[in-house]
Amino acid sequence: MRKVTEPSRTQSPGTGLQHLYPGYFALVMATGIVSTAFEVTGFAPLSWALLAVALLGYAALVVLYVSRLVHYRAEFLADTADAGRAFGFFTFVAASDVLALRLALGGQIPLFTALATLAALAWVACSYVLVPRVVMRPVKGTVRQEVTGAWLIWVVATQSLALAAARGSELWPGGRGFLELSAVSLWSAGSCLYLLLMAILLARLLLVPTERQDLSPTYPSARTCHPPTGSTWGQLRSRSSQEPPSLLCRTLPAWSTWLVRRSPGSRSCSGPSAPGGSHCWWC
Repeated sequence: MRKVTEPSRTQSPGTGLQHLYPGYFALVMATGIVSTAFEVTGFAPLSWALLAVALLGYAALVVLYVSRLVHYRAEFLADTADAGRAFGFFTFVAASDVLALRLALGGQIPLFTALATLAALAWVACSYVLVPRVVMRPVKGTVRQEVTGAWLIWVVATQSLALAAARGSELWPGGRGFLELSAVSLWSAGSCLYLLLMAILLARLLLVPTERQDLSPTYPSARTCHPPTGSTWGQLRSRSSQEPPSLLCRTLPAWSTWLVRRSPGSRSCSGPSAPGGSHCWWC
């Protein structure tokens, strides 16, 4: 009898519901962006057709991931602590924001509100639950060997949320001040994350022996961070009554303390030690 081997979790997305890759909402992101481009350039029929495709894809993927959580809970939760796959969940945030912004162009304000709120909640959950699970777990190697371009999706999701907040400040004048501050803060956070993650990626490429197979398709994500960051800056400059650099000075200290590594004298993690007696990378 031929022996069937299970695909590696970190080297390939896998097939079937059990090994469904968390980042497939990128399909909705790309389709929604093209739909928006057609709408603002006057190709309304093509834009609405692509919007329908994006909405169907979004609904189908939500059903698939909920089914995976129900039927394959162990594999789903394992992905949330896998450095090679966990950041794919941020594509849900970006996809929700892209759809929300496209629907706002069509005057669908209630749908925009629902999707933008869902994206904000998902961003908070991913940033403060998923990311700590990745960095606090016992690691088998060094963090540099596990970093991939997929980590930059965190930046794309943050900048997309900043765009949604900037758009919301136009729709709800009563909450303009809070939404503008949120938009600038998220833009600042995304910019800081971009610089931090690019430094980690560069260190990984320069200090760790790199094989051809290590350069996965996620590394071009570095280029996809530039348009959202620049677009968000332009939107904030044109819509916000606050100047982004002035608010950047207020938000940088908060993000630097959030991302700083704990001091050597602080309490170590309570999780099990990695092979060799070392603790997780964060400690």
